[in-house]
Amino acid sequence: MMHLAGFLLLVQLQQGGGLSYRVPSGWDQTTDAARGVIVIRPRGLAPSGECLIMIGQPQAFSGTAEQFHEVVVRHTSQAAPVAETSPTVTLGGFLVTRVHQRMPHNEMFTTLFTARWSDRGQVIAFIASDSGLEQSYRNAVAAMVREIVIPQSSVALAPGNQPSVAPQSAAQPLPSAPMASGAARPASSPAVGSFAEYVYTVPNGWTASQDLKGIVLTSPKSQSGEVCYIAMSPIAPSSGDLFNDANRVWQQNFSAFGNPVMSTTLLNRGVSPQGWEYAVVRRGIAAKGSIDPSPEGFAMVVAAKLGDRVAAVSWYSGGTLTSACFVDHHATDFPEVWPRFFDALQFRSYGSAAGDALAKGLAGFWESIGTSVGGGAVNQYVFTPVGRYAWSGVGQRYMGLSRFETAIWTNMAFGDGSYTLHGNTLTLKSDGGESEVWLIRLEQYSEDGGKSWSDKLYMMRPMSTCYLDGCRIKDSELALSRRNK
Repeated sequence: MMHLAGFLLLVQLQQGGGLSYRVPSGWDQTTDAARGVIVIRPRGLAPSGECLIMIGQPQAFSGTAEQFHEVVVRHTSQAAPVAETSPTVTLGGFLVTRVHQRMPHNEMFTTLFTARWSDRGQVIAFIASDSGLEQSYRNAVAAMVREIVIPQSSVALAPGNQPSVAPQSAAQPLPSAPMASGAARPASSPAVGSFAEYVYTVPNGWTASQDLKGIVLTSPKSQSGEVCYIAMSPIAPSSGDLFNDANRVWQQNFSAFGNPVMSTTLLNRGVSPQGWEYAVVRRGIAAKGSIDPSPEGFAMVVAAKLGDRVAAVSWYSGGTLTSACFVDHHATDFPEVWPRFFDALQFRSYGSAAGDALAKGLAGFWESIGTSVGGGAVNQYVFTPVGRYAWSGVGQRYMGLSRFETAIWTNMAFGDGSYTLHGNTLTLKSDGGESEVWLIRLEQYSEDGGKSWSDKLYMMRPMSTCYLDGCRIKDSELALSRRNK
């Protein structure tokens, strides 16, 4: 990025540019290259306060302006508990919502301005760390946004500007998954060999490239030198069996690897909030000829059914116990960036599903049991069909005092409240007034090649995690199994 004059020139000359704007008088503009955003701050602000405008890059989006705004507000609301969200209003060509959140050490007031035109949308966020700063500067921000002209002409988004949106299985054919009532089906068959169907978000810090073989997202190199990859394959004709389609792509991408003795094939299947069925094949891999029984790497292929076509997304990284892309080694054994990437994945042929299939599947008793050296934890959720939930959590820590004595600490917590489900966003509001926002997906899971299946509920949201060098907020996913008794 660059300062305003150079940036406006880039907008005029380069396909895929964003909205033109004028920096408010008395404010300075910088670039946050790591996050791919422009940051504008008032000059002379005291170090104790935070007040800024963040301008994101344009993102490919096939839905309406209202749907784009809803996605932006939802994702912002997941960063911290929400105290208040204002009704959505309009300002010029923008939709506007104010979100008041309580952070671990302060409050945060975020006003979200979104615009949707052609095949893209763009976000401008005004962020203040207290209400006084917000009050002082909001008129200048509103004046800046009000002047912005939203393009009316259709401009194709260049591939490089896509939003922060490469062994056979004995699986049985994927049964007809319940399609959400009212879910959009493809209006027409996507073109074979095309990449235009994919609408996706590049994980933070990753880079994207494209050639005739696929779209490849590449992680930053870890301290150990590891690089992880997500690859989107050209649209292909469907075989009618999603697991066959997934294994076909597996052979194309991973046939050079062997299957170590201790590798297990894991299968998942489900229906996305957009309404497309999908099948997932996960497996540990190793170099051919390796005598190590443990997997040296991890690979995954997702096949998504788009009418009589299929889209395929592949993952490659080091093994789940050693890879930097499996930070904290979540119980789900999905890479850390995967849940949020998969949540954002959409296809242009589909609109948003409007049915209640996910809500019906959510009802019931769900449980997660985790153990480790020195402790363990149990999480239990019950969801009723009428919008009520109950939660209980038990955690234990153990410490050996001698050869004959062990100290045990037990912490218990309970909660009851109401819940709402919009798409795959689950909002839990306790009877005490506190809210939590989760992204969820319901899948069936098999460890025996598809002979038997069990229900899984995956719940993901950003949480504060502390290390020796400090605390930071990052996505954490919880995997729960359905309890039938």
